[in-house]
Amino acid sequence: MKVPMRVVKAQMKTLANVTVDIVRKKNIKNLAARKIDIKNAKELVIDVIKKINAQARIIIKRP
Repeated sequence: MKVPMRVVKAQMKTLANVTVDIVRKKNIKNLAARKIDIKNAKELVIDVIKKINAQARIIIKRP
């Protein structure tokens, strides 16, 4: 299943923004709007990093 490049980039941007928000402990309302539990923030950051790595691998594999 091929995912369009712009979709992947958009996902990565969103993930990165969420991570930054958590790390800086800012935009708590924003996180609440995205239905993210702040208690699980650390796990989420790890999950985000894994997701970004997975997406990066998908991109690199493409010719």
